Amino acid sequence: MEETGTSVQTETLVFRYGRDMAPEAIASATPGARFVARARLVDGTASGPGDVARPAGASGAVWGILLIQPEPPGTRSAADVITDDGRVTHATVLTGSEALDDIGAVVTQARYWELAPSYIDGLDERRAERR
Repeated sequence: MEETGTSVQTETLVFRYGRDMAPEAIASATPGARFVARARLVDGTASGPGDVARPAGASGAVWGILLIQPEPPGTRSAADVITDDGRVTHATVLTGSEALDDIGAVVTQARYWELAPSYIDGLDERRAERR
């Protein structure tokens, strides 16, 4: 009897922030991704290639969303994240600092995902300063 190879579906935790949290951006870039939790980057844990930003929000925190997607994302930065209920996990960061350039889009997505109120307040302050 001939054995057939079976492929094992892997899933990867990924972190998105800024304008890259837009549902349409997620659907086009990572079809099949599922929401896990709101989360923020843990300072000083990023590793690997890529640009992990830290400039936005209150206390320098970068809030975003943790997703699980059905395939590995390739070579990207990785970082520890803390979910809004206090769980710490390691995730691949799929977003670069350019996702924070359009502060209006960042605020829109932060409100959509109901990120931490202090983070949204910090974003609103930054937006007011730029006017």
